[in-house]
Amino acid sequence: MQNKIGLKILAISIALVMVVSSAVVYGYNTAEVAKGTGDDAGTREGTTIIEEEAGISFYINVSAKINLTKAKEVYRTTEHETENYTIGAVALPGYPVTEDVHVYVHKDGWIMAYYLNDEPVAKIINWFEYQRPPHPRNITHTKLKDAVVKMCDGVGVPLNWSYRKYYDFRSPNANRMMFVTGAQRVGYERSSTFKIKLPGDLMVCERSWSHFAANSSNSSSLSIDEHTINSFGHCRDGEITKYGTLTQTQLKPEVFHTVRLGHDEGNWTTGEAFSAIALLYRTTGTSDIELEECESVWRIYTAYPKELINDTTPPLITNVTVTDITNDSATIKWDTDEIANSLVKYGKASGNYTKGLWNPLFVKNHPFEL
Repeated sequence: MQNKIGLKILAISIALVMVVSSAVVYGYNTAEVAKGTGDDAGTREGTTIIEEEAGISFYINVSAKINLTKAKEVYRTTEHETENYTIGAVALPGYPVTEDVHVYVHKDGWIMAYYLNDEPVAKIINWFEYQRPPHPRNITHTKLKDAVVKMCDGVGVPLNWSYRKYYDFRSPNANRMMFVTGAQRVGYERSSTFKIKLPGDLMVCERSWSHFAANSSNSSSLSIDEHTINSFGHCRDGEITKYGTLTQTQLKPEVFHTVRLGHDEGNWTTGEAFSAIALLYRTTGTSDIELEECESVWRIYTAYPKELINDTTPPLITNVTVTDITNDSATIKWDTDEIANSLVKYGKASGNYTKGLWNPLFVKNHPFEL
């Protein structure tokens, strides 16, 4: 009887050190996180592969189950794989392998496309779609969105644009993106300019640029306030794109900056050039970004993908029961208010929990046999 009472006290102590973590739709469990995908050279403990390597991203829920075998057929290369998700590189038409988009696919319907965290936001602009007739004069496509469309087509699921978001993993406080473009086409003047002024109370997380030229027999350049940011020589019978980041000095607040796109083409050629300034920022006041003479502006809301990422607030634990108590075992059960995995630490003395059991399943009902 004394042993049973002692074990019951122990079981109650066990209940007090239950650890639960909110649902991770990525499908990574704690064991995978500690070792990446099962190798010792994985990501840091407590992170996921996505959170470790992703920068700007675009994600969607297609509200349908996804066949991961079909998803792998869409990849140029498969990078990570479990029974619940895959990650791989998706090739885009007309672009080299350096522009491949990393795409995460979960069997429950989540698809996320992203570039790496050392790549600028401006990389997502798909100039091939921008330049096609009848010249929409707006960035209606991004490489991330196009990679998601390609994946949906490949796995045979309908697009669900009612739930789609952009998010930058490097800048969790950002809630806006803006792309301001300039264009230089055949028959136009040989340079075009626009002006941009950032308010002083704007919290800018990243300033970046993109410069594209196609079928050009002469040079093309991008400059800000007469300082060259990038330049190309000729690119006959082809296209070339470059992008990079800007410093705060190059695009400081409270000053109008002149962005110039030079493209030395005549009426007899077919060349075109485009440029963009990309801003990732958080609105902190009532002032807005001021623009003059730009060809197009595209503003996008960004949102934290809470349905995809670890929720840092633990679920509520209720209905704790301890049964089947013996000299050296017990069954402990509890419920959580959201799906979660769980960890129980225990030992033979209160405050000395030297053993542990972990359940990688994401469930609301948590049973453990100790």
